[in-house]
Amino acid sequence: MTDSAQAELSRDNSAPLRDDFLRIPELAINPLGDRIVHSFFTEGSEDGVNFRQFMRTLAKFRPIKEHQANQLNSREAKLKFAFNMYDLDGDNMISREELLSVLHMMVGANISEEQASSSN
Repeated sequence: MTDSAQAELSRDNSAPLRDDFLRIPELAINPLGDRIVHSFFTEGSEDGVNFRQFMRTLAKFRPIKEHQANQLNSREAKLKFAFNMYDLDGDNMISREELLSVLHMMVGANISEEQASSSN
């Protein structure tokens, strides 16, 4: 995170909001930035992110250390996190439409609708 983005997030004592996260340049240019930001907000906490929520989400990005158990950073937690990037409606299933939507987020105009929908 850049110093300016960090200063922007910590300008007062209020919890960071979704828009605050989206102002971080690295997230703003990431095709899945909105989905990553969404992962910081647990169900029912759209008002902000507390320290615990923030750290639990960041733990998913740490490499796994062998011989050191950590349920926040386990392979299963990482897989669930990745799954949730594609499960746009939160129903614990990834539909064809969700998969295509995420594909379009990642590659944008670089793929035609026909290419994305191809089952070959």
